[in-house]
Amino acid sequence: MNVLVTLSAGLGADLGPNFNLTADIGAVAPSTATKSELLAGVTVAVNGSATEVVVTSDSNCTNSITIPITA
Repeated sequence: MNVLVTLSAGLGADLGPNFNLTADIGAVAPSTATKSELLAGVTVAVNGSATEVVVTSDSNCTNSITIPITA
């Protein structure tokens, strides 16, 4: 299934510029996104059984945010 992942401008303002995308079940494609893409909203493909997408900064700080998938 396709999911739109969007971050607000204030969220993670000092993180990035690149992020890894993972799901609780299966893979995410694409599995990476830039801060610009996430602020604009990026559509990713996830397993139909996945319930959340985790966005993790790949810089020195590996902060992450878990985004629930809602129907």
